[in-house]
Amino acid sequence: MRPGEGEAAGSEATRARSDDRDLLVAALVLVVAAALLDVTPARDGVTFLGWRLPEACGLKRATGWPCPGCGLTRSVILAAHGQLEAFRLHAVGPVLFVLAALQVPYRAWRLARGAPRARLGAVRGRVLAALVVAIGVHWLWALARHAAT
Repeated sequence: MRPGEGEAAGSEATRARSDDRDLLVAALVLVVAAALLDVTPARDGVTFLGWRLPEACGLKRATGWPCPGCGLTRSVILAAHGQLEAFRLHAVGPVLFVLAALQVPYRAWRLARGAPRARLGAVRGRVLAALVVAIGVHWLWALARHAAT
C-alpha cells in the first residue's frame, strides 16, 4: 500500500456514509412531509393540519403563467396519499415520490451494512437528465394549455 492510500479509502468510506445519511434524511423529510400535508378539495393549494399554506410559486403569482414546478408539490402529496390524480397535476410528481420512498429502505440498508460508495455516477446523471427533460416537457405542455385558455 502506498502512503496515503489507507487515508483515501477511509475518507471515501466516510463520504459514502455521509452521502447515504444525507439522502436518507432528505428522502424521509419528503415522504413524511407529503404524508402530513394535504391538497385542498379544489386542488389549488396545500394545507397542513387544516391550515392553508401560501402559494409558493412567485412566477405564477406575478404573471399568471405556470413555472416548471407548478403542481409538483401537490402532485407529490397526492401520490403519497395513493391518488392517481397526482399524474394530472404534474406527471413527474408520482415518479419523484416513488424514487424518494425507495431511497428510505435502500439508504437505511446501506448505512446498516456500511456499504462502500456506490459507483452510480452515470446512472444518477441519466436519471437526473430524464427528470429534467420530463419536467421541461410537462412545462411546455402546461404553457400550451395556459395559452389556449
